[in-house]
Amino acid sequence: MRIMIDPGHGMDNRRRGIYDPGAVANHGGTRHEEATLNLEVATKLHDALRAAGHTVKMSRTRTRETCGLRRRLEIASAMSAELVVSIHHNADPIPGDDEPDGRVKGFQVLHGPNQASEKLARAVTAAVGEGRRVRVVTARSNLYVLRYRFSILIEMGFIDDPEDFVLLTDPAWVDQVVSVVADVITSYETESNDAS
Repeated sequence: MRIMIDPGHGMDNRRRGIYDPGAVANHGGTRHEEATLNLEVATKLHDALRAAGHTVKMSRTRTRETCGLRRRLEIASAMSAELVVSIHHNADPIPGDDEPDGRVKGFQVLHGPNQASEKLARAVTAAVGEGRRVRVVTARSNLYVLRYRFSILIEMGFIDDPEDFVLLTDPAWVDQVVSVVADVITSYETESNDAS
């Protein structure tokens, strides 16, 4: 399968010449930016999918590499990508009453407005969710990368939530999630080929 991995945010994401760090959180006096975490996870997913035999390209390979939203989909189209996976980390800018402790947390997969994307999003969520906190799979056609014909956007967790942050910065946990996601994508491809 030809797959384009998009580490969300970064340089030129929203405006040309402007760096977009995405969600930002401070833990232990250190600033953590979503764009950097996205790139770390996306690189691991890239490597896992290549090892599984897929053709994989990333929209950016450096934190401050220029890659606007339109360019991301141009990369996917140029390689005739069969799937776009965008990697993100969430934040709750206005903690409220969504959760008993007032904090929103957990892994979530968003998808575009088609059945194939929704099916894959549900499969990833179910596989990652075994023994973990996950949020409801959600259709989001207003997100630019989800306009691609077959695409999902993975929110690894909430970087501003202390419990999620511990997981998000644990290499063993991230490796495990990446492995599960790569396995689901590979299984999904096999199922699709068997159905053809």
